[in-house]
Amino acid sequence: MGFHSFKKSIRSLTIWFKTIWRDRDWDHDFLYEILYKKLSNMYDYLSSNNTVALHYPNHLKRLRICKLLAKRIVNDKYWSRGFSGKDVFHGDYLKQQDLDMLHELMAKYSMWWWD
Repeated sequence: MGFHSFKKSIRSLTIWFKTIWRDRDWDHDFLYEILYKKLSNMYDYLSSNNTVALHYPNHLKRLRICKLLAKRIVNDKYWSRGFSGKDVFHGDYLKQQDLDMLHELMAKYSMWWWD
């Protein structure tokens, strides 16, 4: 490992430290927090001028959508109107829609997100 690689690894540790420190293994919430962090970091990097490859706008758009979906899942504000039976059902439906779209987009397009 050269100095440049070591320096990048230290930078990654500092960027990820807060997220990993809060990570717990008992439910899916932390999984989506880590996924959001990764998608956010990837989007920032791949949409910057630091990349080697040319990235098509549609690929970056799909990555951005996945990042936003992961953030919505982490924020978990699907039931903000109240907890009547209808609102809970609708909140569950909206969250499941976001989960399905996130997983579908990642399965179909994530192989294009590289540099």
